[in-house]
Amino acid sequence: MGVGRSAERSVIQVGDSALAVTLPSWWVRAHGLKARMKVGVEVMADGSLRIIPHTVRERGSLARVVRVTEKRAEGSIVREVVASYLAGFTRIRIEYPPSAYPKVRGLRRILEEVMLGLTLVEEGTGYMEYYVTVDPGSIGFWEAMGRAYKATLSMLRDTIDAAERGDVETLKGIPERDTLVDRLYLYASRKANMVLLGLEPFHTLGLTSLAEVPSLVMAVKSIERVADHTVLIARNSASLLASSRRVPDEALHMVKEAYQAFEISGRALLGRSRRAAEEVAEIIDKYPARRIPTPASPLPEATLIIDSARRILGYSLDIAETVIDLESVRQAMEISTVALNKQTRH
Repeated sequence: MGVGRSAERSVIQVGDSALAVTLPSWWVRAHGLKARMKVGVEVMADGSLRIIPHTVRERGSLARVVRVTEKRAEGSIVREVVASYLAGFTRIRIEYPPSAYPKVRGLRRILEEVMLGLTLVEEGTGYMEYYVTVDPGSIGFWEAMGRAYKATLSMLRDTIDAAERGDVETLKGIPERDTLVDRLYLYASRKANMVLLGLEPFHTLGLTSLAEVPSLVMAVKSIERVADHTVLIARNSASLLASSRRVPDEALHMVKEAYQAFEISGRALLGRSRRAAEEVAEIIDKYPARRIPTPASPLPEATLIIDSARRILGYSLDIAETVIDLESVRQAMEISTVALNKQTRH
């Protein structure tokens, strides 16, 4: 496919006023292009043009086939389906021999729970066909990330409240709420990948350039990891309470610090405020929990709770730094655009 290759082309005159540039022959062959076929042309923030062949523009409508055997591990099947979902495929067909049906049947609930919009639309002998039915315009990247943040913040707040009042049942219910965060994380990552693959224009993410995509993916991943550690805090707190022990005050205090850091860093991200992000980063850097190792405790669960709280502080700092990185990328693009405009005028 020529990934990483570059070529220089001369601008040629076509007619009285139009200009044209020829396409590299190896690229034309790779995408099966012929005369009079249409390609997409997208104007990038730095003034360059991105040419999108029909083979890329239509890729999302193609089916990905996942083949299952009786010996294939369940985790391997799930990972391939998730990878297909993330890659932007809208049709995922699972094919299997009759002997593997019990395994496939057990996967149905897992797949539909993990991926937002993945719906079983057809089933026959030896196959199941899923469509990603969510309307691409119904939930944007920033909305999905915002919802994941709010769901995670709510999980963490409820975990703290339940641990303080000794509510084991509420703590046991926290892991179930993590499924929603996982679904929103995968959906947001899918949206980002579709932009990188040329299946959607980058402005659908509310961005000014493709250079911002990696930072945003890192931010939504950090939110997902905070949710995972909230689940660990809830489980370890429930374990302590179920054995007639309380969650130590020191552990609860550190979790509360982690909650405050995550709350303000998330607001800085959604508000796209560099000033707020820098203030948050300075505050997190000063937290005692960031500067001392996880203390040993006679209660293993308490040690694990403290460790998870420290990790949430770290992910909160990552989120704040993402906001700063995004602003820096945008400033660089603005400077580049101004310089390009000056060259054009001259």
